[in-house]
Amino acid sequence: MSALTVHAASVTFGGLSAVDGVSLEIQAGERRGLLGPNGAGKTTLFNLIGGQVPVDAGNVRLFDEDVTLLPARERAHRGLARTFQVTKLFPNLTLRENAMLAVQAIYPGRYSMHRTVFTYRDLQRRVDELLETWGLSDKAGATVRHLSYGDQRQLEIVMALANKPRLLLLDEPTAGLSPAETTLVTGLVSLLPRDVTVLFIEHDMDVAFQIADRISVLNQGRIVAEGNPVEIRADARIREIYFGKVH
Repeated sequence: MSALTVHAASVTFGGLSAVDGVSLEIQAGERRGLLGPNGAGKTTLFNLIGGQVPVDAGNVRLFDEDVTLLPARERAHRGLARTFQVTKLFPNLTLRENAMLAVQAIYPGRYSMHRTVFTYRDLQRRVDELLETWGLSDKAGATVRHLSYGDQRQLEIVMALANKPRLLLLDEPTAGLSPAETTLVTGLVSLLPRDVTVLFIEHDMDVAFQIADRISVLNQGRIVAEGNPVEIRADARIREIYFGKVH
């Protein structure tokens, strides 16, 4: 079963094709890396999958359902979650409060006015489980703006996982992290259960090759290569895209 199918999708900004007729199919449980130089269209492709920008042509299907016209919130209810290149957190709330908001987001009782959210034990257990798994329990009471950038990146992934998505989009999950933080995040993403399909953008090729089952390479808004990490590593076209022609 396909977790995600993008068919002939295009997005144009002011006459510039950011995504140009891209087709992409990802199987349920797969880990797919998306590589490409700056300006290749990777984040725009994420935005059209997530529903943050509309497509000018083509369509998007999640688990065989056409979601092309659905807004981002409806795609979230169908099992899609994502992180962003720039963290989108509540800086004046604690780490735990941020995680609780994420867990609460699609909880049936989220609009209840009669109880505070912290009285819902099942929500509390889910938050505790996430923070423990990602090694953030000891920082639960810290205000987010006082956390290191690495901790903020980890928290954003925790929030994306809060409601057990079926498809997780990670936009540069290791960007700005120290080598130790990169190793930690890479290991944790690799250990995610296979009932979560993962599509991720990554500039660090070593990280991409470690996590991905398959890799798609985007350049100038088009998919120019696909294959397993061994095939992509050996592809001369990829070296040319990143490093230019060697004379």
